[in-house]
Amino acid sequence: CSPFGVSVFAQGWPRDKFVHACNILAQMLDNDQDGCADDATVVKKMRLNQAGMVMFLNENSEDFDSVDDGFMGSLLFADETELSCSGSTETANCRDAAIEEILHVISAFGISAAYPS
Repeated sequence: CSPFGVSVFAQGWPRDKFVHACNILAQMLDNDQDGCADDATVVKKMRLNQAGMVMFLNENSEDFDSVDDGFMGSLLFADETELSCSGSTETANCRDAAIEEILHVISAFGISAAYPS
């Protein structure tokens, strides 16, 4: 998927977890869900930086080394993406890392790039 042109790449992911991650990215970029990015400057910077998400099954994935050293983005693993622990269902023992990792990408390569001071 690529909400607003920000790419999400996945290798061997369960479809429901992939869709979940794509939806989180789309909703964070378009929080009011009007079909337009809430801050076009943030999205523009992310696209210029070619920032995005790369997703593997876990940290020991054989394809882990295929990510270019210059990749501007964040890694997310299927084994840390817990749909049943997302949002208001998160607890001290159950959390969905997708929310945090996707926020990192938006913050580091979108917001910080668009508003450096």
